[in-house]
Amino acid sequence: MNIPKLDFGRTTLLTSKDAAFLNGIWREAAPCLARGIRKDFVVHTMGVVKAMGTIAPLNQNIASTLLPAAILHDVGWFLVEGKLQKSNSKTDMEMALHLHIAYAPNIIYPILHRIGLPTHSIDRIADIVRAHKFQRPSDPDKQLLIDADGLSDVFKEQFWSDVTSYNVLPAVLLDKRVTDKQEEEPFFFAISRRRFKIEAAKRLGEIASR
Repeated sequence: MNIPKLDFGRTTLLTSKDAAFLNGIWREAAPCLARGIRKDFVVHTMGVVKAMGTIAPLNQNIASTLLPAAILHDVGWFLVEGKLQKSNSKTDMEMALHLHIAYAPNIIYPILHRIGLPTHSIDRIADIVRAHKFQRPSDPDKQLLIDADGLSDVFKEQFWSDVTSYNVLPAVLLDKRVTDKQEEEPFFFAISRRRFKIEAAKRLGEIASR
């Protein structure tokens, strides 16, 4: 497949070695993400990576742990049965969401071992990925992945890709995402809330001009 280039959000903070390391993970992860059916998980993951690079603290942890977790957080969809992914049953959709998290380590460990990461580092990345749905963790790294996942949903490319994938009116999707972040799964960090508000306003303007 033609693998698109990642935007790490604040690329000037990454060394050339960091960028090569992350792009190596991305080359392995993207074909797995492309197997997701309900939405374009390649496009989605690109948004999560950009969001993580935007909101995460400026330290080495961003390249060694947080950005790898962002790249790999949805690779478990590769192993979720296609019939289950396509189902519109609420029970099936919930099961598919749980399974993509449960299956993620089965993809993460081989990819990161091939990249050359030690097992203890892979353990940490996999642990962060496991927490990105159905949890309200106290660990800041896990909180950052949850925030990046939610923030990416109102980035321009990701939002309009989801409008197409879900065949939904843009205003309906935007309203749901704003409501979810206000009531169901609020952001952990103020920077995430601020950026979400800015991006949501941009999408509202685009919807109004259509």
